[in-house]
Amino acid sequence: MNPWIVSIITILVIILIKGLLLCVYYFRCPNCHHIFKPKFYQVMLEAHFGEEFIIKCPLCKTRGRKKILVKDKKIFHQMKLNDSPFNLIKQGKKTIELRLNDEKRQLINVGDRILFTNNQTLEKMVCLVEELYHFDNFVDLYKEFDKISLGYLENEISDPSDMLEYYKEEDINRYKVIGIQIRKIM
Repeated sequence: MNPWIVSIITILVIILIKGLLLCVYYFRCPNCHHIFKPKFYQVMLEAHFGEEFIIKCPLCKTRGRKKILVKDKKIFHQMKLNDSPFNLIKQGKKTIELRLNDEKRQLINVGDRILFTNNQTLEKMVCLVEELYHFDNFVDLYKEFDKISLGYLENEISDPSDMLEYYKEEDINRYKVIGIQIRKIM
């Protein structure tokens, strides 16, 4: 076989493998701080310098160096939030995320990272899981924490029945609940 053909096939295989391996990582745009997971074609042919890649941000559309945020996707969980709790976490006021302790949340461990996405703006932020608190129900969870850390404003009344807007009573009884102590890291 012609050595040029072998060389071209080798280069194409390397490019393909690079694209497949890198599209599982998350990157942060230095311009708008948007956190995103690139598509296969975005990283396949892009130049890179160590852990920085020249790729286009899907939010602000600027092209430039983006750093890899997380290499081990096993410790990276994804959750969606409404605008108000998202912003309270971003400001450092809400430090306890309240969730049903379903199969997805049972995979979370102290030291893991959670990628939160704002449902309204699609903005993203990464938080570190600092502690996990398990309770039988939201009533018990609410008794353990102040309302500010749970995401309520000073002039609001904290009420565990607010969680029934998100979860059914039978699911709460089945899975129990979890308070995830978090801290924004990016």
